[in-house]
Amino acid sequence: MNTGQTLITIAALALVVLTVLNFSKSSLNTQDNLIYNKEYILTTTAAQSLLEEISNKAFDEKIINGAIITNASNFTSALAPESGESYPNFDDIDDFNNFSKKDSIPDLGVFNFKVNINYVNDDLVYSASNTYHKAVNIKVTNKNLKNPFTGIVDTISISTVFSQWKML
Repeated sequence: MNTGQTLITIAALALVVLTVLNFSKSSLNTQDNLIYNKEYILTTTAAQSLLEEISNKAFDEKIINGAIITNASNFTSALAPESGESYPNFDDIDDFNNFSKKDSIPDLGVFNFKVNINYVNDDLVYSASNTYHKAVNIKVTNKNLKNPFTGIVDTISISTVFSQWKML
């Protein structure tokens, strides 16, 4: 084998090694993305489940008690559970304000849920006074929910607005 053939053989081996290394790196990135997507979907599903639980509650305590609502000021001002109420026995949406819980999913660890409820006006801007709309924001964190590109732990946040309509 002469010098030219030896150089071609070394170059071919180097090309094969680079190809194998790039394939391995690509496979690892794909695996990281698959794991992240699974965690992201499960976290979103858990948040959606809590939102569904909240949506099954009455809009306001006053409605449960049979009060006649003639304007928004008739709704409860305090966005909090009433005396003696505790989870899971909440009966209206605003009982979940400042609610937090932990839930664990096998292989993914502990999920931390935090719920905030606020009155919002017709333009979906937070309101200090009672309105016919309550915004629900749920944030979920999990230390395993790391973005594979940045390495930063993500927070999943879902929001919706519930409204009570008055018939004129």
